[in-house]
Amino acid sequence: MKKTLLWTIPPLVPIAIVAAALVLALRWIESDDCRALLEQKTQAVLHAEAKLAPLHWRWFGVSSRNFNATGRSDSALKQVDATDLQATLSPSSILRGVWGVKELSLDKLKLRIGSTENDPSKAASPPDAKPSPQATGLQKWMPSLVVVEVIRGRKTDLLIEIGQASITLDGTTLEARPDSQGQQTLFKLSGGRLGTSLYPDLNLTLGTARCLLTDKGLDLTGAEITAPGGGAIRIRGMFPSDGTPSTLSGTWEKLPVAVLLPHLGNKVMGGLSGDCTMKWAHGHHREGEGSIRGEGITLTGIPAFMKLAELTGLEQFRRLPVQTFSTRFTVRDQVTEWRDIVFESQGFLKITGEASTALDGSLTGVIRLGITARIVNMIPFARELLALEERDGYIWIKDPIVLGGTLTHPTDNFTPRLMVLAAAGAEGMVREGVRAGLGILGIKVGEGTNAPASSGSPTPAPIPSAATNAVKTLEQGAGAVLETLGGFLK
Repeated sequence: MKKTLLWTIPPLVPIAIVAAALVLALRWIESDDCRALLEQKTQAVLHAEAKLAPLHWRWFGVSSRNFNATGRSDSALKQVDATDLQATLSPSSILRGVWGVKELSLDKLKLRIGSTENDPSKAASPPDAKPSPQATGLQKWMPSLVVVEVIRGRKTDLLIEIGQASITLDGTTLEARPDSQGQQTLFKLSGGRLGTSLYPDLNLTLGTARCLLTDKGLDLTGAEITAPGGGAIRIRGMFPSDGTPSTLSGTWEKLPVAVLLPHLGNKVMGGLSGDCTMKWAHGHHREGEGSIRGEGITLTGIPAFMKLAELTGLEQFRRLPVQTFSTRFTVRDQVTEWRDIVFESQGFLKITGEASTALDGSLTGVIRLGITARIVNMIPFARELLALEERDGYIWIKDPIVLGGTLTHPTDNFTPRLMVLAAAGAEGMVREGVRAGLGILGIKVGEGTNAPASSGSPTPAPIPSAATNAVKTLEQGAGAVLETLGGFLK
């Protein structure tokens, strides 16, 4: 019996040592010292002060109820909030002297990324480093290096703040892969609903996006975005940590107008393509430039064109096809200037000019309208009353059209002119004169003659009283119309 015990005890000693070490390791993993170590390592990687809820051991892994980190003013990463952390450990990594985490999964994750301060006098010092865990006998041989292979966020909400503007991405799936030295982290985002404060009604869907987070800032290396009605957007950007301006550039192809400007969705059909580059500097200063061109544009129910349809009888004005639409724009803070506007519907009209819009939706501008000769000839008295001049294959309205109001409710001083022409035509005072007007009313003027005593030449028969009243009515109505027209033309 003694011989048997002596023979079996030696093999049990290493097992007992390993078991004891494992128990001590598990206790240390759930200790405040281990949590403080993880917070310290996270702070070094994210450049943000981290707080981790107590850790709990699970089979080959640990879990924590929540985690949050607050970045510095000179860091692109401003805030991280996560719930239900699950870390799967690699037991063999301990033999290599590191804590190896195969996967760190997060149930819900919220990230906030913002512009950095550009004022050196306000540069924030790094947050106070957490004190290192107290030196215990255990920590002398316990690995202190933590290596995470991949971080996954099942449901991630991302907020990017650039000056007074913001970009949101809700419900995306995140995959992050830090390097072993903690110098950089590669992020991949898939899916999710994308929006921006600049265009609150914008509704886009993220395909994929990749970005790199380092101590220099956040580098958005590329993102592909789609719209519900078709079209694609590709963007990239850089959000530095040294206070230099953040930049964002992109291109878009055949993006439906209804997606960019929902309030025009029932009036403007077709797509838009173009490019843009934006910069945000200290003090929320915003500047940028770009270009836009139309793809298969059709205008429906535009008030001025509806009135042209009434005057000319051409139903095409109710659904006007546009072969050419292009413009360039520049952005300065709250205002966007549109220049080199070219809008042409071949065989009907051409518009050129410039305009200005603001973030509050206000609109101002001056445009020139040219109409083809056949259209002008269909509008009674158009040449005389609208003061037209001919050049470049179009007959142009001499006085520019002034735009105002807002993007949702634009105004112009051209539609009233067309309304006055229509009113004048309805009164029978354009081209045909009073007699045509009486004919419209169904009143016949007598055609008999009386010979005067002196000259022997015939004189018109007296106009009946009903006709005389009608003439006066037409004269008064025409006078009012022409007076109004004169006011508009002034």
